[in-house]
Amino acid sequence: MKQDRFLLGILIGIGVIVLLAIVLVAVKNTDLTYLPEDTPEGVVNNYLTAWQAEDYDKVASYLADLENKPQVEDIVRYVYASRTNIENT
Repeated sequence: MKQDRFLLGILIGIGVIVLLAIVLVAVKNTDLTYLPEDTPEGVVNNYLTAWQAEDYDKVASYLADLENKPQVEDIVRYVYASRTNIENT
């Protein structure tokens, strides 16, 4: 009888964790918003937001103007090649 209560407690705990995970996924904020670019945090946020929004022109604009700076076409090619590798895995 005591073991049944212990097992029931474990099952209830697992149920609470699963329910909490479902609620957190349901209320997750998925808005992609750009921030002002006058802070380092804003620039990093905007760079990552551009990646998620698949705005590769904006992604390329955040890269430094160095000799080997990738062009937008190179970034798009990299993204599609990476997707293929991930899907194959």
